[in-house]
Amino acid sequence: MSAHLSLTVSAEVLPALVAPLLSATVCAAEPEGSRYAILVGNDVGLPVRPALRYAASDARKMRDVLLRVGGFAEKDVLLLEEGSASDLEAALGAVERRIAAVPGKAALLLFYFSGHSDGSALELDGDRVPFADLRRRLDESGATLRIAFIDACLSGQMIGVRGATLEPAFEIDASEGLGAEGTVVVSSTSATEMAQESAELGGGVFTHHLVSGLYGAADEDGDLKVSLRELYRHAYGRTLGATARTLTGPQHPAYGFALEGKGDIVLSQVAGRSGRLQFPVGLPGSYFVLSGNDVVAQVDQAGEHDRSLALPAGSYVLLRRMDQGLAQARVALADGRTRTLEEKDFSPTTVTLADRRGNENRSPNGLVGYYALSGWFMPEK
Repeated sequence: MSAHLSLTVSAEVLPALVAPLLSATVCAAEPEGSRYAILVGNDVGLPVRPALRYAASDARKMRDVLLRVGGFAEKDVLLLEEGSASDLEAALGAVERRIAAVPGKAALLLFYFSGHSDGSALELDGDRVPFADLRRRLDESGATLRIAFIDACLSGQMIGVRGATLEPAFEIDASEGLGAEGTVVVSSTSATEMAQESAELGGGVFTHHLVSGLYGAADEDGDLKVSLRELYRHAYGRTLGATARTLTGPQHPAYGFALEGKGDIVLSQVAGRSGRLQFPVGLPGSYFVLSGNDVVAQVDQAGEHDRSLALPAGSYVLLRRMDQGLAQARVALADGRTRTLEEKDFSPTTVTLADRRGNENRSPNGLVGYYALSGWFMPEK
């Protein structure tokens, strides 16, 4: 077992460990509105497919953001890296038992997958998990609200007979918190498109914007909360814009849901113990926030209102892209403190994001690299 912030186990030992480990805490009192997450990252799919580069690391990024700003407890976040279908089955069963042990309590189950798909099933290290089976397990999990984010080729097909909605608007009407009941599926692509990774961003394009959005980049109204509606609109627009000029072609996230309730679902809060990095309305530009050489988040300040990111305390490098060129800043964040950026923080630079990350293969279209998650072996349906 590794020392990750959340429960992380190898594929070989997961079935033996996950049940007793989770059942040991099953009698503990759960807070009202419990939140559980199963995060799956598999670079390896069926033997005929090339290995991915960032699926497993994308799942780790999702874990980190959920723990930091998503209101998830460490014991309730299960991360599966390079696991099998049986590992996923064990994880689903463990969470189902946790939910069943506290009847009458509202529960959110967030499922995330990054990896290969053939359009009808997720692929996990040579195994296939049909979309229909996964959807059924989520619906029968006992959670009041189920939300699935699928970053894989052809993933729009998981939305099923209700049809994928390829629009930036998310006309959801569900209550804030956990008053809603039902299932939401958000896919990184339509039913016929390839999902794309970026060498310069160091991850899947959709997941990059999903994580950035949860850290606060998706907060449209400036209330320091990120709702599901805001998150989808952000991921849709940024993913489509980033992939519009790649050789693979534009990538359209999609969604489908069956919910009852009113209002909206809050998935993260920017305010809290984390440090807050504020991008004032008077400092326009596209910002890339790096910790070391890893891209943590991206924020576009277009002048509507101040924007904020909730990030762990530490030192960061910011690359700012403007019409006039590139600029760079170094900032330090402290827990519970807000660091508001100023023009004097930035100095002109010729160092690009690709230079900073030392990538050998660069995109001819700027910051986004291009290669489909499943390469040229992906069958079309």
